[in-house]
Amino acid sequence: MADIKGKMPITLESAIKIKQSLLGNDEMKLKYFGDGTFFLEILKTLHDSDDAMLLRECSIILYAYINFSDAWKRDLPDLTKAANTMIQNCKKCPDTLLEITILSISKMLSSQVIPFLTIDDLIDTLQCTIANESSSERLTANCCIILISELAQMDADPKRNDLAISLISRLYRPIMQRLGDLIAPIFIRVLKQNATLSSLKEFDSIFEHASLSNELPALLYKASSTSVPNSTLALTSLLNAMAQFLSVLGRHHHIVSIPDTLTYTLYGLLRSSSFELKQAAAAVIVYYSSYHLSNKHLITANFQKVIPVLMSIARNDLLSREQKEDFRSSMARKKFEYNGPGRLSSLHLLVECCEHYPATVDKLVGLDFVDLLMLAVDKLTRDFIQDEDDAHHLSDCLLLISCICATDDVKRELVSQYPINWKKYIGSYVQLCRNILNRNDITVSFELLSSFRLATETVLSFCYVIRSMSRSAAVLRTSFELKDVVINMFEILKQPFVMDFLSTIDDPVLSNNEVLLRSVILGAISNFAIGFSIIREYMDSNSVQSALQPYINGTYRSINSQDRTVLLVSALQVIRNALYSDDAKFREPFVTKASLESVFKLCEHKDDRVKQQSFNILRNVSAISIAQAEKLNDIYMDSVPHELSHDTDFLAFLHRHLDSTEDFDTLTAICYIFVNFASSTLDNQRKIMADEQLLKRLHELLQISLPSNSAKAETIKLWNLKLSIVWIITNLTWRQGTAGSSSDDDNDSSMDIDNTSSATVTPLGPCSTAKERAQKLIKFGFYDTIQVLSRNCDIADFRERARTAVFQLVYHDE
Repeated sequence: MADIKGKMPITLESAIKIKQSLLGNDEMKLKYFGDGTFFLEILKTLHDSDDAMLLRECSIILYAYINFSDAWKRDLPDLTKAANTMIQNCKKCPDTLLEITILSISKMLSSQVIPFLTIDDLIDTLQCTIANESSSERLTANCCIILISELAQMDADPKRNDLAISLISRLYRPIMQRLGDLIAPIFIRVLKQNATLSSLKEFDSIFEHASLSNELPALLYKASSTSVPNSTLALTSLLNAMAQFLSVLGRHHHIVSIPDTLTYTLYGLLRSSSFELKQAAAAVIVYYSSYHLSNKHLITANFQKVIPVLMSIARNDLLSREQKEDFRSSMARKKFEYNGPGRLSSLHLLVECCEHYPATVDKLVGLDFVDLLMLAVDKLTRDFIQDEDDAHHLSDCLLLISCICATDDVKRELVSQYPINWKKYIGSYVQLCRNILNRNDITVSFELLSSFRLATETVLSFCYVIRSMSRSAAVLRTSFELKDVVINMFEILKQPFVMDFLSTIDDPVLSNNEVLLRSVILGAISNFAIGFSIIREYMDSNSVQSALQPYINGTYRSINSQDRTVLLVSALQVIRNALYSDDAKFREPFVTKASLESVFKLCEHKDDRVKQQSFNILRNVSAISIAQAEKLNDIYMDSVPHELSHDTDFLAFLHRHLDSTEDFDTLTAICYIFVNFASSTLDNQRKIMADEQLLKRLHELLQISLPSNSAKAETIKLWNLKLSIVWIITNLTWRQGTAGSSSDDDNDSSMDIDNTSSATVTPLGPCSTAKERAQKLIKFGFYDTIQVLSRNCDIADFRERARTAVFQLVYHDE
């Protein structure tokens, strides 16, 4: 054996002996691969040899090692070179090496021991193999595992998104061709069972009927049948790949349509006796309906068909795990369900249904489905999970629970009745982060990195649930037990990004999950920071400000600009909500000169989301008091942004952005700052009235209209903008005793009230009285425009505010 282990070149005869000694013998595997010498000799042989049979035997030896579970407990060599070499060899000897090459690479990619591969020869091989009718079930399945693993890495990295679309464009047709071959006999069978019409010219009417029916019969596969395949592996694999394609294309706004024949057959496959097959069919329907269909009637019908099927599969899965049965536990199923950019497990597909068809949640809250979910979470969180399948399963359970919690307080109250071990699990994650960060990145083992990858995924799902729960006022007022959880969440925020530390490792999925985790944590903390939250009593505002600084400054080098912006917006949301409070001490760190100057800088940011949050921070600062509003002006005049812009004052700064911004949310935030300044001092009211270009811009915004087919959300945003402008007009013309409150925070004490009669007042300058301001505003057309809007709007709040504004204008003009 000593000679074989690297001292002599590997021959065909020795390779066969080694292979035979390794198969089924874990002890021998450890002996051969105990040091790097033998592995290097295998690599050398794969690279140098032209003997197809020797290359095959060496490839099998390598596969035996990477498929050996104990291998993951040791430091693995870089297998990327081996994968590239195997692909080149396969191109030279496809008949001999194709199957073992595809099998080995699918294992490497799905186990994440190598990064993604972008070799044209690999894609060419996948194209030919998938499209070939004679390709075996196993070979087709492993080709699909490879492309799904490739997509997962590409899709997680914005720099590689174009590669993902390119990969799909090259493999879409081969997959559709192979699917066509496999579904043709199934389609004929389903059509015969559901239609009396014999002419395919009338197929459209059949499809329309079938698409709205849940009565398709069971489709059973029989080994003796010659009209349908006797194995579902290839069909299941191809449908899973198609579902991933639809997920990636949809999220990147590439809309496609799939043939009606395939859609019609998918409905039949939902009745299949094969759990894997009907789940794959459901996955295609879910992602197609979520991203590619525009017909709302058909979308609803599709979700109504697929949800009961997915709930049945998920329920069986949950029960089987509870009873410790090995329900559909094949390695291939796990790879398909968890490794792609779009998760394909039944639970995760239900998450997709919740996001794109909200009525799903009501279907989930019934019988004992929530009980089963919470029982699974309770069992899986008693210890820190190391098993990959359990980690993914826990993650999916938690994501579905977060969807249930996200809708209303009744469902949050339902979930809050179940015990969840938040503290132990999130605390263990903090310790795992520290373990990695305390090492040299070269000494971080594959095993430790794999544990961190799984832990990040599950803790992210935990935090989704916490964020959903934090939207409940009852939870915020009563949940003392979340105190320690919040402390651990801050600890996560304070830790450097592990991917920032592991500079030699390229893992886009992990990097993306680290960003998502911190974004979700910041979202939860922003809810905890609201004034009436009992959790806020345990939050030190100086510590909060300190934890937010790296995200506001964007100091982490491994984070791309897009993710940096996501984290920046989330951090600003925390500050915005922290200012929504009567606790002056808690607000203090966020209203210092340094803090506000950084907000002024961010108001110049190119991203609308950043600008919106920045101006909303200034809105909340200006609503605190008249003195604080004046302080805003003083700090701005002494800031770097003022020096660079040459604005005459803070109101001019606001006007400049009002002119240059088109985003409705940002415009609304700016207008509400004007609302607060219009109710502060006479000097500010006069400045606003003196800026006639500002008045024209406000009137223009009030007159904006949208096409009748505009999205409802966009229409609501526009009416919110118009409401803020109406509020400005009300405050500029306010007189005590004429109507209800008109300040941004409904605080009358911040109002500047004109108590004098316009007939006896001594003029202090233009627009010094409410009457003069009203007359000027009427001349600018505000009265007529608000009247028209009030008549044509069915939003009660707007109509009430509009009536108040009109009354103020008329009252002063009489």
